[in-house]
Amino acid sequence: MKLVKWLDNNFEVFLIAIMLIGLVAVMSLQVFMRYVMNSSLAWPEELSRYLFIWICFIGISYSTKEDLHLKVDIIFEYINKRLKNLLLIISDFSIFIFSIFMVIGGIDAYMTMAESMQTSSAMQLPFKFVYLALPVGFSLTTLRIIQKYILNFLVYKKSKIIFNGERKVSNC
Repeated sequence: MKLVKWLDNNFEVFLIAIMLIGLVAVMSLQVFMRYVMNSSLAWPEELSRYLFIWICFIGISYSTKEDLHLKVDIIFEYINKRLKNLLLIISDFSIFIFSIFMVIGGIDAYMTMAESMQTSSAMQLPFKFVYLALPVGFSLTTLRIIQKYILNFLVYKKSKIIFNGERKVSNC
């Protein structure tokens, strides 16, 4: 149970941290090889690009979990709490719908790449692994939104307060 709770709290951060460490290590190796050894490698830039893509899509899920998406919140200073909650729900619902479309499109893109058997030029890595970042990242985002609303519903059921205006009721 502790492992499940730890994964719930740290899954995206853990994945992003591992990928960032890999990205920094690979690029440091490339810098060393290019400027110290005067012989650059072909694969580090490609691997760094793919790690960055994965970091971005996993980061979308983390941003959803922590409610860190960009938004214009000046409006929230001038409206009442009920309207604020309604706008927050509409915002999350929009992200949810967009995420579902992106999962469907991402699966389609992944299947296309899997069928085409295309590989990257330097590493010969099948492109399907790069395109897998799209459905994985948005699936995690969809799950985090569902998780947020299940937790908010449970809190609402207990206390009759769905949000506190700053959306800190549920820390997914």
